[in-house]
Amino acid sequence: MALARFLGRFLFPARLRVRQNIPRRQDLQTGGKWGRSNSGSMTGGREDERKKNEEKQFELADRFLSSHGGRVDWTKDLNDGDRRLLFEELKSHQSLHVAQGNEPEAALLMDGLELVASGNEHLLYKFRRLEISENERRGLGGRALTAMGVLYETFRNSRRFRARSAEVVMEFGILQDRYGDKEEAYKFFKHSIGRYERSGHRYNLSAAWFNAASVLYDLGRIRASLNACEKGLSLGGASHLDLKTHILLQRANCRERTGEIDLAIEDYIAASTGYSKLGRRRQECNILFRVGWLYGRQRQNLEARNHLHRALKISRELDYSAGLARFHLKRAQYLAGNKFPKRVQQHLQHAIMYAKLARLDKIEKVARGGIFRSQIGRRRPLTFFMKARAPEANAEALAKASQGSYSHRLGDGAATRVWRDSPRSAGKDITFLARLLAELGRQADRPDLVRQSKAVTAWQRSVRQGKRIL
Repeated sequence: MALARFLGRFLFPARLRVRQNIPRRQDLQTGGKWGRSNSGSMTGGREDERKKNEEKQFELADRFLSSHGGRVDWTKDLNDGDRRLLFEELKSHQSLHVAQGNEPEAALLMDGLELVASGNEHLLYKFRRLEISENERRGLGGRALTAMGVLYETFRNSRRFRARSAEVVMEFGILQDRYGDKEEAYKFFKHSIGRYERSGHRYNLSAAWFNAASVLYDLGRIRASLNACEKGLSLGGASHLDLKTHILLQRANCRERTGEIDLAIEDYIAASTGYSKLGRRRQECNILFRVGWLYGRQRQNLEARNHLHRALKISRELDYSAGLARFHLKRAQYLAGNKFPKRVQQHLQHAIMYAKLARLDKIEKVARGGIFRSQIGRRRPLTFFMKARAPEANAEALAKASQGSYSHRLGDGAATRVWRDSPRSAGKDITFLARLLAELGRQADRPDLVRQSKAVTAWQRSVRQGKRIL
């Protein structure tokens, strides 16, 4: 029973945000060079305009940041286009400082963002949303909820900003679900459903139904949650891979609760396939573990072993990717101090590839910031490097992960792993891995995997007690 409660915590998808128009991302690497745009798909006029905007964006940010908190009165005279360029670039710098742990600098940039946004109603709204996100990041959920309530009162009856009004209703529901009252959250999601039905926005309508299904599940209204999942799929969710995957996972949770285990397993497997296509391998791994555990409960040992083995393979690859990302970033930082520019580029490139695979956002952003600094002479804005598409990770390098094992001591003759810089934030991942190894060891009659499970648990215990194990 304890294991069932543990597993369940990993399988609930996050509430879905409102979908907005997202510009096509350029390649971060094309033809072996970092930072080169995918210009072959653009007309000459569009390419010239893009270069002009990038140069303008770099110049505006350079002038603003060079003031070091001094006079920036000139921002009052910016036209809307230049103001938007400066806002986006300062936002990228603020995001980088957060990833680097430079909280004072990030706070100063928030002040700068508010100053730049004050002359534009659209940018001021974006700043308020960013401010709410920052409150959430810093653990100030109550303050975030209050700030979103102010936006809700401002736009709830707005005829001029109908799309924004619907967005605020949905987002307020998400924050109510997270920090407030789930019954209130459900009311906001139902309100969102009505708005998106009237506007005809099929994606956001399905997302609102999914959010409603999720909060209904939390409230213990399982049949209502199941019906909401069916609505979300039928009203457009089935035609969007991300929506379909989230809804299938929620429906699998519902079916498991109602005792429809075979149908739940079917939905879990379909959801794991969807997450695999989306590149969400951590979620895929968690679901495969759940499926293997369910098969084990039904005494279908072969199916249980197969799914648990697949989950362990993915877990090893993710651990290996995280380790490679950290190694390449640290190596790049060392070489940067000793002036080896070409090798710095190579290591930063690999850090971004593996961090993206392991979904280590902070490491990825720091590495992207390193690429920006290393190419500062090209006068391209940080925003380009933060948004550009990264190349795929090296599959051959990841294949080495399957050859490793988890060990507490170097003397055991196996590979020693450190998964996260902060053991407190890694607790759930490490506990998950330990239970996965133990479950597979029992199902497959593999004492070596049981020993590895104990090693992982011992590593976690040692770190919590402040002991060095390397």
